[in-house]
Amino acid sequence: MKRTNLRTVFLCALLALCLSACGFKLRGFGDPGVITQPAHVSAYAFSEVADDLKRSLANSEVELAENAKTAAISVHITDERTRSRTLSVGSDTRVRDIELTYSVSFTLSVGESEKADVTETLTTSRDYTFDSSGVLGSADEEDLLFDEMRRELVSRLRSRMVLASAEKQE
Repeated sequence: MKRTNLRTVFLCALLALCLSACGFKLRGFGDPGVITQPAHVSAYAFSEVADDLKRSLANSEVELAENAKTAAISVHITDERTRSRTLSVGSDTRVRDIELTYSVSFTLSVGESEKADVTETLTTSRDYTFDSSGVLGSADEEDLLFDEMRRELVSRLRSRMVLASAEKQE
């Protein structure tokens, strides 16, 4: 019995070593970079991306500045949009596939410049098969996909902040 447990532990350790050696990382666990200076995040109105970005920065122990003047890097979310579009319709004229799109527009300022260094829009999209017999399940799937897309946009926005900060320092 002990020999089997030891063999299982050894095989699991070997598998973990092989996966880490090839560069495998679980989705969403990649470090987008380090932001060492105070950051400020603001939005035009209520923005889930801005809230998630603040939470992500705080979890990474980045100091969040009260206003843009005291921050080394400042992000202002100017627009956030979600969209749903029909991709295909079946022979029974019911929707089969749906494409979801999530876009966020922002301005990014590094240092004490009054003018935005970067004005950009990030967009991500997913598609899924709509099940007309399970409408509640499809709505839940759509919500999960929008949440996943928002997390991806926050990660890309953080990477953009790191890149802009590094470019400014050079």
